[in-house]
Amino acid sequence: MHIDWNSLNLELVGIARHPYMPTPGASPSLYDQTLWIIHRGRGRVRLDGKECPAEPGTVFWFRPRLHPETWFARNRTFLFSVVRFRINGLPDLPVHEGSWPVPEWNPGMDADWLKGICDRLHGMTEGAVVLRTAIREEKSAWAQSLLRILVMEIVQNAEKRGAATKHPDVWDPVMRGICDWASRISENPVGLPSIREMAEEMKISVGYFSARFKEYTANSPQRFALIWRVRHACRLLLETPFPVKSIAQMMGYSDVFFFSRQFKRITQLTPSAYRKRGHPDT
Repeated sequence: MHIDWNSLNLELVGIARHPYMPTPGASPSLYDQTLWIIHRGRGRVRLDGKECPAEPGTVFWFRPRLHPETWFARNRTFLFSVVRFRINGLPDLPVHEGSWPVPEWNPGMDADWLKGICDRLHGMTEGAVVLRTAIREEKSAWAQSLLRILVMEIVQNAEKRGAATKHPDVWDPVMRGICDWASRISENPVGLPSIREMAEEMKISVGYFSARFKEYTANSPQRFALIWRVRHACRLLLETPFPVKSIAQMMGYSDVFFFSRQFKRITQLTPSAYRKRGHPDT
């Protein structure tokens, strides 16, 4: 069933931040949509009989009354946010496989971007975790807008990956290697080795590497790296005073005009226009 997300009223219930995963088998909520957003650390969550990685940039989306089977962390250095919200006006959907457009496991998202959104929501709500906890009136509208941006980004990520596809076998050593390369690219998309060198490190062909990479990320390795260069550039544009030319050089571009064309190809805006939109009063 298709859901028009733009027409739905999303109501933020609360957000909390934890240095540990919840008790295995605990239900996130009986009434609310619940997001587990991984910021730091690595572990696994068992969903529908599959072991899914829990690592930075992964979002688990649990609908009311649904919960993971088990989980375990690889180390004690863990940080994740729990975001609870309600969807007003959502039609009743049967609870069976394929009825919900967003899978529980949503990997490969921008970990820094996710943490930035959660940090802002946490600050605005002062870490509200109780149902119906009041949010300061002057911040409520902005918090709801941030929630909508967060939800829409997760939905779009799920659509790119294909909501109806099966989870890849994360115990597959090839897929594990692809996951690691995707993580390395997202953390530092500048000065990367060639696709051939990546494939040779995994001892597989370039064609097979590219095919499995697209299976995991919904993008070719080249486009995935471009998207992450642009995302890193977006943060620099909004958070630093560096000129566009300097940011282009930081992202590995010697030609600022070529950088601007590629930036617009992903964001539909020039770098200057993107910065202006983020700082409308400047």
